[in-house]
Amino acid sequence: MSGPKITETGAPHGTERVLEIDHLKVTFATDGGDVYAVKDVSLDVRSGEVLAIVGESGSGKTVTAKTILGLLPETATSGGAVLINGNNVISVSASKLRQIRGRDVAMVFQEPSTALNPVFTVGWQIAEGIRAHAGGPGGKRVSARDAKARAIEALRKVGIPDPEHRVNYYPHQFSGGQKQRVVIAAALALNPGLIVADEPTTALDVTVQAEILELLRDLRDKYGTSIVLITHNMGVVADLADRVVVMYQGDVVEEAPVRVLFAEPKQDYTRKLLAAVPHLGRNSASEGLLERAHQDSPVLVEATNLTIEYPGRLGTPAFKAVDGVSFTVSQGEVFGLVGESGSGKTTIGRAIAGLNRTTGGSLKVLGYEMLNFKERTFRPLRKDIGFVFQDPAASFNPQLTIGDCVAEPMIIHTKPSPAQARKRVAELLESVQLPASYAQRFPHELSGGQ
Repeated sequence: MSGPKITETGAPHGTERVLEIDHLKVTFATDGGDVYAVKDVSLDVRSGEVLAIVGESGSGKTVTAKTILGLLPETATSGGAVLINGNNVISVSASKLRQIRGRDVAMVFQEPSTALNPVFTVGWQIAEGIRAHAGGPGGKRVSARDAKARAIEALRKVGIPDPEHRVNYYPHQFSGGQKQRVVIAAALALNPGLIVADEPTTALDVTVQAEILELLRDLRDKYGTSIVLITHNMGVVADLADRVVVMYQGDVVEEAPVRVLFAEPKQDYTRKLLAAVPHLGRNSASEGLLERAHQDSPVLVEATNLTIEYPGRLGTPAFKAVDGVSFTVSQGEVFGLVGESGSGKTTIGRAIAGLNRTTGGSLKVLGYEMLNFKERTFRPLRKDIGFVFQDPAASFNPQLTIGDCVAEPMIIHTKPSPAQARKRVAELLESVQLPASYAQRFPHELSGGQ
C-alpha cells in the first residue's frame, strides 16, 4: 500500500459561505503567563463542503473548532471574527449564540461515552437539545411529544435500527459505534447547515470507523451538510475531505484541495505529516527482525489456552470474553493484538496487567502464573508493568496536576524524595516531547494528544 486512498467525493459544493473565520486569535491566561493557542487563522467553508483541519497535538485545531460554537472557557480571550451565516459568534449575545447552536451549527465530540449522560435515555437527550434550541425568542416551544418524534427521526437518519424502540435506551445499551451515531443524531436533530466533528472516529475500531465515515459522507451528499473535520488521521482526511487546512503551533501553514495536498505538499511540516502515515511493507520496527529472531530472548508473557469469563447476573450464564487463546511475547518484541470491538483484546491486556482475573488455561507474566493469583504476591511485579489506557481524559484525576499524576506510581512503589520525584517527572515529560513546565498544569489544560 503506497499511502492513503483519496476518495472521489463527487459532491457539488455551493458558492455560499457557511463559515468564515477572519484573523482569529485565541489566548489563554495561565499562571505561567499567556498561551497563544491560535495566532492568526483565516479560512472559510462553503455549503456541502468537507474541510479538514489537521495538525499534531497542541496545534490549535480543537481550539479553533470550539471557537466556532463559542465553547471557549472563561480563561480564553479571542479576537478577529467567526461568521456563521453572517453572525459573528465571538461578539453576539448569549441568547443569540444559543439560537445559533443546534440550528446553524452543531458539534460532534471526540468521545461518545463522555458526550452522553449515562442517567438519561438517548431520546431524552436528543429531545432536550431540540426543545432548548428549536423555538427561539418569541417562537412556539416544541412539545415533548414532537421533540421525541424528531429524536426518533434523527436516530433513523443515522442508521440506528428500530429507532421507535431504541429511543428509550440508555447510552450503555449501545455499542461504541452506535453511541457515536447517537451523538451525530443529536447534532443533526435541528438540521444545521454546518457540523463540526472533533476527531469523530478516534475512539472507534477500524470497521466502525469506516461506518461513521460513510455516514458523514451520506449526510454531506444527501442533505448538503457542510462539515469541519478536526483530525490527525491523514487516512480519514483522504477518505472524506474536499479541502485541507494544516495547522502548526496556532498558525495555518498550508491550505489546499485534498488531492493537491497529498500529491504536492509545499511545506516541510506537511511533508513530515504525510511521511508519518503508516504504510504496509514499510515498518522501521521490523528492521533487523530476522537477526533478533535468532537471538535467545526471554519470554515475558506466555498465554496457553487462555480463557476469561465474566460472571452472569440474575441467573444469566457467564459471558466468555476470551476462549482458548495462546501466544507469547518475548523481551524487546512489539506484539500486536488486533480485532474489532468486543473481540477480547482489551480483556487480555487488562489480564496481563493483573486488572482482570483469568478463569481457565494459563497466563504467565514475568514468570508469574496469573490464574488464581494473590494480590499480595503479585503487587511487587506491578512496578515492572506499565499500562496505557485508551481514554487519556479518564486516566487522570482532574484534581491533581500532571506532575502529581505522573509521580504517583513512583511514590507508591519506590518512595523517592520530593526532589527526586520532580526530577524524574521532568525527565519523563521531556522524553515524550512535552516541556517540563507542563508538570504544573492540570489535565484539562492539555490537548487530547498531549
